[in-house]
Amino acid sequence: MTNFFLLFADLYTKHKTTSEFFMKKLILIILALSSSLFASIAEVTAINGKAVILRADEQIPVTMHSKIEKLDTIKTKKDTKLQIVFNDNTIISLGQKSTFKIEEYLFGKKKVKARFNVKGLFKSITGKIGHISPNNFKLKTQNATIGVRGTTIIGESTKDIDKIICSSGQIVVRTPLGETIVNKGQQTIVRFGSRPSIPTVVKNSVIQKKEQSISPVPKKSFVNVDKIERLSKTMEKASTKQKVADVKEQNKNWGNWDKVDAIKKELQKEKEEEPRKQKPSKEKSADKKEPTKPKIDEDLPYLLKLRELAGVKKATYSGEVSGFVDSPANRIKDGKINLNVDLSRGKVDGDIGFLANQKRWEADIKDGKIDKNGALEFGISNNKNLNGSGDGMLRGEHLQHANGTFTINDKSSNQNAYGSFKAGRK
Repeated sequence: MTNFFLLFADLYTKHKTTSEFFMKKLILIILALSSSLFASIAEVTAINGKAVILRADEQIPVTMHSKIEKLDTIKTKKDTKLQIVFNDNTIISLGQKSTFKIEEYLFGKKKVKARFNVKGLFKSITGKIGHISPNNFKLKTQNATIGVRGTTIIGESTKDIDKIICSSGQIVVRTPLGETIVNKGQQTIVRFGSRPSIPTVVKNSVIQKKEQSISPVPKKSFVNVDKIERLSKTMEKASTKQKVADVKEQNKNWGNWDKVDAIKKELQKEKEEEPRKQKPSKEKSADKKEPTKPKIDEDLPYLLKLRELAGVKKATYSGEVSGFVDSPANRIKDGKINLNVDLSRGKVDGDIGFLANQKRWEADIKDGKIDKNGALEFGISNNKNLNGSGDGMLRGEHLQHANGTFTINDKSSNQNAYGSFKAGRK
């Protein structure tokens, strides 16, 4: 930009006959362009400790009210906490020895988009971009990508593992091998080269401790905190309404799962009473042989209840597969799935196949299992180039439906297939 101004000054000296009116207009345009190119998109609102802004070839020390620009990278040092507020009221807090990079940020009347990359300790409170267009807000960690639905995220990201907590709202955590939805008060763990773990509940005391290790104490508050909190609560209510709608639609399509909840309570009651029951004496058992029973995994007594619900020991499901390979433009065609669910042993296997990019994908479903809630988890492989995983749920009054999602990687072409399935019992 400096070279441009020098060139402009040289031209002006050589061509003094140029109209002054034209020159004034041109100067105003240049000033407008330069101000838009270097306009700040965020501001440091609190800092305890030391940090730097990496901008082009510069290292700028961070102070209160430091302006943040597009493509900046912020690095915090030891024993440092820092808070940044963006133009759309998105709040990012960083703990010690953390790095935050702004890959893309747009907040205009027509276009909104935020794409950040973070390493270390962080907290994110979604602003207007996450509320207006949640699909355009992405927070990338070392091992996953986080999508939001109006929320607060707390995390720790290292080279080998991410620990991601949703303290309000709802988030979607994705890797090339799969994704999981994390609700308020839950945590997922993502290890390098794997899919996100099944979310687990986190105590409020743990969440508060994490927040204290990240959020700085501002020396002087000039952010409209009440406004931000109201916005966050509004987004959380919207997320809750969406979840209720999803559940209603799910029950409408796949039957009522309340019966399983009742069975779970009954099973827990039986488990508590079991130790009180007296075991039969060895003498009586020696005199009379008990009839042979089917081999059932003794660690999975809930399978008895699931069999009662289904009315069979083994169930076979067949259905359709939909999705895409790498891009939504490359849709999956002619997709089929077969699932064999053994309700005596809690095992799942089968096969899956579909056509995409004029190529047929065929693989076996193996090493699958079913848990006490009727949830399925399984691996996908053809023992050559295809590897992946899937999960789902048995649904309906008599477990007559199965649906879920899957991810498959083709090592030979480095392509990834993402999809879902719906199947009915034969």
